[in-house]
Amino acid sequence: MGHSSASKGSFTPSVEQLTAALLAGELVPYYQPLWDVQRRAWEGVETLILWQHSSRGLIDPVSFIPLEKGIRVRL
Repeated sequence: MGHSSASKGSFTPSVEQLTAALLAGELVPYYQPLWDVQRRAWEGVETLILWQHSSRGLIDPVSFIPLEKGIRVRL
């Protein structure tokens, strides 16, 4: 899987494009550890979802999260 930094360019996908990406397995989870500085201990993990777009590379969720309410997919 080729990684590039999350796309910073302007990209406004349609609900149809996001639905197709979901069905194609292009929405990829990235796990980020959470560290409690005061306790000096691991607190947990958060999951970031990035879109591994076939031609645009990694797309930041800020581009597609507002669309998720429009998706109705039966898996």
